[in-house]
Amino acid sequence: MTMLNRADLAERGIKFSAVQLWRLWTGGKFPRPVKLSSKNVWPASEIDAWLQARIAERDRTHERSSQLGCERDRRAQRGVVPIA
Repeated sequence: MTMLNRADLAERGIKFSAVQLWRLWTGGKFPRPVKLSSKNVWPASEIDAWLQARIAERDRTHERSSQLGCERDRRAQRGVVPIA
């Protein structure tokens, strides 16, 4: 099992401070670390899964915004103007 330290996280593009990482993992938004000696490390598999979940979330959000944009275009073509 491969373990990642904060420098390894940064190499993967996760450049959060120690405090921000703590906030995320205590809030359930990031994998909890494993304490080895005096250092926090994370299983690479958990970090990879977390990154994949972020990518999937981005893709779902993009699909929804694209669908909303299409609906907006259809309404504009019909002459329906939303009231602000």
